[in-house]
Amino acid sequence: SEYGFQSFPEMDAIELYALEEDFDLDSKVMKVHQKHPRGNSLIQEYILRDYKEPADFESFVYLSQIVQAQGMRIGMEAHRRARPYNMGTLYWQFNDCWPVASWSSRDYYGNWKALHYAAKRAYEDLLISTVQSLDSISIYLINDKSGNQDYDLLIEHIDYNGSRMGSKAKSTSIKGASSKRIHTLALDDYLYIDNIENRSYLDIQVLQNGEVKARTLHHFVKIKDMDLPYTGISYKVEKDRLGFVLELFSDAFMKDVMINSLHDGRFEDNYFDLPANEHRRIRFYNDYPMEEFNTNNLTFFSIVDTYE
Repeated sequence: SEYGFQSFPEMDAIELYALEEDFDLDSKVMKVHQKHPRGNSLIQEYILRDYKEPADFESFVYLSQIVQAQGMRIGMEAHRRARPYNMGTLYWQFNDCWPVASWSSRDYYGNWKALHYAAKRAYEDLLISTVQSLDSISIYLINDKSGNQDYDLLIEHIDYNGSRMGSKAKSTSIKGASSKRIHTLALDDYLYIDNIENRSYLDIQVLQNGEVKARTLHHFVKIKDMDLPYTGISYKVEKDRLGFVLELFSDAFMKDVMINSLHDGRFEDNYFDLPANEHRRIRFYNDYPMEEFNTNNLTFFSIVDTYE
């Protein structure tokens, strides 16, 4: 069955149909550009369940996309884990017929919302999915490829400053076109230090011949309960024959990093977690020929930027 949840388009799109004085959920413009009678209040309700109250309208818009992506990802992964009982999932909706807050994963102007990136990741042929209960974490591997495959499973416990506090490794296998629980972890094995659950995460990777084939980061608590560090991000832009590549680096963990550029185009990935001390290379797909990437037009936003 189809399913969906709403979000706002990005601020660059909102600024094309609203003035600064309209940046309020109760403004006439925002109400006109919302066709669900309780849409804005529902978005706000779901934000406050898992996130701190946004500091301003821009933070609300950003969090609306994060909540939409997170909720839809949970549904997509649950449907894929249920294979072969459930063999697919159809989400509502792909695009918009005018600029509006809606269920879409791409806005009226074609911009990729956080959901579109999340859907791309959630529909990968090989997917790691985790389910946390009161006392354990179950790790599932979903394989849409044909043929049996052997893999190595690597689990690392890492804090927000990049310190590794433990790891586990094991061999595993999975049949073609199947879903399988490949490992179960006891929560007590990881949360043995006071409050470590809100200052660390699990980095879970599936490898084959040393090459990472699938990866996910598992967080123990709701995002509003995470003790996220305030940190900066450094970057550089390189040009090659295909265009421009952005390399990001941070000395502390950053949650749900959004990259924004005034150049017309999109990044190959966005709205992602950036682990401490990890170099992340992301290609920019431009809509027109470019000789230079103007870094003055480049901005970054993450969860801590939504706080007062």
